[in-house]
Amino acid sequence: MTVVALRRTASLPTSPAPDPETRVQISNALSFAEDPVAFLPDGTDRLADFLPAIIDEAEKQIEPVGPAEVLRCLVAFAAARGVSMPQDDLALDLDIEIMGLWPRDLFRLAIRSVWTSWPSHYRRLPDANALLEPIKEELDRRKKRVGDLRHLALRLNRERREEMDRRTEEMRAYSRRTDPYSLEKLAAAQQPV
Repeated sequence: MTVVALRRTASLPTSPAPDPETRVQISNALSFAEDPVAFLPDGTDRLADFLPAIIDEAEKQIEPVGPAEVLRCLVAFAAARGVSMPQDDLALDLDIEIMGLWPRDLFRLAIRSVWTSWPSHYRRLPDANALLEPIKEELDRRKKRVGDLRHLALRLNRERREEMDRRTEEMRAYSRRTDPYSLEKLAAAQQPV
């Protein structure tokens, strides 16, 4: 059985493509965006236009391979090693479901590494845990990057920021009115009459 990579389809960009300098600024902003109390660097607002394209690009790097290709690879592995497919359908289904969520390139990397290193005296297929080991760090890094980019996009969302500023000001005003130890009340109490 021959596995052939699918052709990539080109799509029109919906937002401007960032230049290398903009990518560096986005990486810098990402380090600030992780901390909810840190202020984003000046000029970060202009990066908001580029984020949808970068988020799409990062999400494409974690697009799942799908269960069909995982099953084909496991069947090929079993045939090449003379191993029978597991009789426990549930365990096999769960492994296929888990591995089907991995990006194609990482799944292929995991299969390649196990294909060449799986001990011949093992009379079973590698499970999801065995295949995850060589790709875990990269998979975690990609997922974290997508999450960080989405978080930065939320922080740069002007409407959301204005709403948060309005709600914060409402809470501060309420606190000033009701807190007997607010700075305004303490200052007013210390002034001579």
